[in-house]
Amino acid sequence: MSQTPLSQNQVESLLRTVNDADASEKCSSAPTLRIDSAHVTREEVDSVESRPMSEAVPTAEPYDFRRPAPLNRVIIDALHILGDVTATQFSRSAASLFGGDIDCQLDSIDQCSHQDFIFDLDNPSCFCVIDPKPLRGNWMVDIPSNLHFAMIDRMLGGEPFEGDLLQRAMTDIEQQLMRRVVNDFLSNVHDAWQRVANLHLEIDKVVNHPHCLSTIPKNASIARLQFSAQICSVRGQFTLAIPVETIQPLSDRLDTTHWENASSQQPTEESRRVLAKQLATSPIDVIVDLARSTINTRDLLGLAVGDVITTEQPVNQPVDLSIANVPKFKVSIGAYQQKVAVQIESPK
Repeated sequence: MSQTPLSQNQVESLLRTVNDADASEKCSSAPTLRIDSAHVTREEVDSVESRPMSEAVPTAEPYDFRRPAPLNRVIIDALHILGDVTATQFSRSAASLFGGDIDCQLDSIDQCSHQDFIFDLDNPSCFCVIDPKPLRGNWMVDIPSNLHFAMIDRMLGGEPFEGDLLQRAMTDIEQQLMRRVVNDFLSNVHDAWQRVANLHLEIDKVVNHPHCLSTIPKNASIARLQFSAQICSVRGQFTLAIPVETIQPLSDRLDTTHWENASSQQPTEESRRVLAKQLATSPIDVIVDLARSTINTRDLLGLAVGDVITTEQPVNQPVDLSIANVPKFKVSIGAYQQKVAVQIESPK
């Protein structure tokens, strides 16, 4: 290498070339090397030419908004558990609304875009936009016409049948009745999600035509929980739709292994309240054992309408009352408001 010193103009030209080359490279967090051209030496110039490249900037990963990434299996398993708990509790709590049992089950969980979710819905239907405070965004509940009209019919004392299919928009009064049903369902969702987050689920709006409503981007990823419900002879499906982006902040809490660790901890006041609420609405069989007797096979085969079977139970003696097949009380038989009734006399 020549030992001839560089002139001032040559040094400044070299520095400009180096700085222009650095500016064209990708931005990095490495500090900029500054050289005073008035005190530069040939060795410093050589060190600039031979300095190593800065660390590589992480490359962006491609993301297809039309085909969102599939849900984590851990989150799907957690949603299955939460959905099963919600369906079981709703079957119990809704009995007071419909004046009888309702069979509700979680059928399936899948993932789709918001556009596909809306495309598969009936029109009209009972479509509810839910505000899942403190989470951002909106959840959605959709109940098709055949099911929500059966619910309304049952709430008003009717007996819905499978053939009674109505395809029309709900009136304002019918919307208010369905708000009661959806609020009861959301109350059970709240209780089931207590181990994940303390959600305050509120109905933002109820509409008849979901295809005309734009709540979130059409390409947004949706976790679709399909429930089935049977009221009298009418059976149908309704949907709870959860945008994936709304539960991303809860991904760590949706790990069921954390639930097992939490179950070993001391119960809190909130957990006691939730458990007491669930037990308060749980149905329990109460059986009054009126009398028992034995007969032989010949008499059993000869039984006919009008035959009298005598027992060993005296008429004026109390009988047993069993709770969940366990005898608990002695009761006397009578009538109350034109119905057969029993009065507790003493513990068993």
